[in-house]
Amino acid sequence: MGQAYASRASTIHDGNIITAAIFNNEYNTILNAFSYASSGDTGHQHDGTAGEGGNIHTIGDQDFLNKLVIESNEIKFFIEVGGAAVEQLNLADGVLAPETNNDVDLGTSSKRFKTIYATTLDVSTAITNAQLAGSIANDKLANSTVSYGGISLALGASDATPAFDLTDATNYPTSSLSGTITNAQLAGSIANAKLANSTVSYGGVSLALGASDATPAFDLTDATNYPTSSLSGTITNAQLAGSIANAKLSNSSVSFGGVSVALGAADATPAFDLTDATNYPTSSLSGTITNAQLAGSIANAKLANSSVSFGGVSVALGASDATPALDLTDATNYPTSSLSGTITNAQLAGSIAGSKLAVPVEISDAKTSEEDAIITITNTNTTTSTDGRVIALVTGSNHRGSLGTTEVAYGSGSFFAGPGCGLLATTQFTSHIVQPCDSIGDYLDDSVDLGSSSTRFDDVYATNGTIQTSDRNEKQDIAELSDAERRVAVAAKGLLRKFKWQSAVTEKGDNARTHFGIIAQDLQAAFTAEGLDAGDYAMFISTTWWEHEGEIYTQDAPEGATEKTRLGVRYPELLAFIIAAL
Repeated sequence: MGQAYASRASTIHDGNIITAAIFNNEYNTILNAFSYASSGDTGHQHDGTAGEGGNIHTIGDQDFLNKLVIESNEIKFFIEVGGAAVEQLNLADGVLAPETNNDVDLGTSSKRFKTIYATTLDVSTAITNAQLAGSIANDKLANSTVSYGGISLALGASDATPAFDLTDATNYPTSSLSGTITNAQLAGSIANAKLANSTVSYGGVSLALGASDATPAFDLTDATNYPTSSLSGTITNAQLAGSIANAKLSNSSVSFGGVSVALGAADATPAFDLTDATNYPTSSLSGTITNAQLAGSIANAKLANSSVSFGGVSVALGASDATPALDLTDATNYPTSSLSGTITNAQLAGSIAGSKLAVPVEISDAKTSEEDAIITITNTNTTTSTDGRVIALVTGSNHRGSLGTTEVAYGSGSFFAGPGCGLLATTQFTSHIVQPCDSIGDYLDDSVDLGSSSTRFDDVYATNGTIQTSDRNEKQDIAELSDAERRVAVAAKGLLRKFKWQSAVTEKGDNARTHFGIIAQDLQAAFTAEGLDAGDYAMFISTTWWEHEGEIYTQDAPEGATEKTRLGVRYPELLAFIIAAL
């Protein structure tokens, strides 16, 4: 059990001669009470047991805006955000979680973990093809079928004859059609320009489809069996012996395709009835063909191309593929946001390699005995140093703190740090040391305060006393006390008082204990009485800060903030000051 400072090593009475040994014994007793040792009967263990001092449940920077709070069932990590201590991480039984949802990153693009080991990994962001190993079975998907043009097909299945519904399809090339087009399939008429041949030539007279020639000059040289009754015009004397009047003819008109015209008359737009006509060449057609003009359908064999191929699946026009095995190898820009459901470890073939993660780390359940850690985080990145930040605490783009490992001379350790400073715990040879460090675990000398005037620790328990640098090589202006300073020192001896802390009385009432010391205002007045400024002496401390809406500001306080000033004393220097005047 640690030694308590229950009694003085020496008894000093009025009139006694004070020797150096008396003070040495006194100081040694105080040092033994507050010095820490891992074993023995001196110092305090700070384990909360009787006589060992209370647990140090909060560790932080000077203004406690970056701190580690250890409570009965959880450990909280706070980082300064906008001048306030904001909880970032919470370590409880079986859970290490951020305090605010979607606020804390695990690693950065430049400071990455190596491998993460976990039983279950909940991934809510996009997963690319490169991040997946192997294939995903249909039964692992929330939806394992696709429906395209009214055809539903399981992924990986095929439909040799899919009956696609192309009602809403657009821009389908006519060159891909197969079979024939019926009247019912055509809308409107076919323009001449859409036909391979849009004119007809009959008896040497060529005419575009839809056009008319009121006076076609048919060449009837090779015509046979032309009825004389169908002749028009006159026959000259050279042709006939005399002329033949219509009246002289048994028939004086002609009817062709239902069109009747008297000989010698003309019909500029004869409406021929070609119902019984045969072998009329399609090359002579003009204009467009409407649905009403077509009978039956167009056979595939009549088309230059009678099949379509989509994603490696070829289907003839009119055929169907109920389970087309579309090849999407070359498909691009399929949004991961269109995926539904979640992807679990069971849905993935194997595990996600560390190289697929932004930070290559390994997180494992390493507890095999009472001495082992519950969770082990290992930097497995072989391309960078194994030491440095292991966990970076970041708000937005601002780095707020770090947990990491470091290698020091003749040993190694770990550190917890905020943006500017932190604590480095190391083992060097057989010594166990906690010392200040910067944000990446490097030594930081004479730059870090433990607590501040506005945010103070209560008690500090240690086996040995605080060691203060007293090397002559680091001092200057070394001199004896002036007469005025000696008078202040003598006065200060007479200003030592007993008192009780107001906070202790509020908490404990009559059980509040009595303390001994000096009132800082009285010490300041003693200096002033001798024409000296107490602020010129390091034993006297005066600190000013501002408070506003529960926040503390050491500078740049907002309008309406309340100014606070607290006076303090460095007792080792005060006691040395008083002793120097004795």
